[in-house]
Amino acid sequence: MRRLFGIWYLVFGIWYLVFGIWYLVFGIWYLVFGICIWYLVFGIWYLVFGIWYLVFGIWYLGIWYLVFGIWYLVFGIWYLVFGIWYLVFGIWYLVFGIWYLVFGIWYLVFGIWYLVFSI
Repeated sequence: MRRLFGIWYLVFGIWYLVFGIWYLVFGIWYLVFGICIWYLVFGIWYLVFGIWYLVFGIWYLGIWYLVFGIWYLVFGIWYLVFGIWYLVFGIWYLVFGIWYLVFGIWYLVFGIWYLVFSI
């Protein structure tokens, strides 16, 4: 019976490790490979240009400056919202990846322990 528990723990350990690596890869992909970073950069860039156009639109009473200012502000907010969403999603994936890896190692250790002491 202990041998069966050992095999069961090993299978679940491998399963948790695979999912942990999968979650870590997606978390790193969301955070490092630029999706959230580029969205945040573009969001800030659009917000700066939107404010700049709005200031010049008010200063010169230019309707096109105001239209472009509002246009850039809307896109800036949109990019920032998606950038923050990707950032939170990436952190969520990293946390679950670490959680799965810890449980995978725990299951592997207990599986080996059960197999060694079941002889």
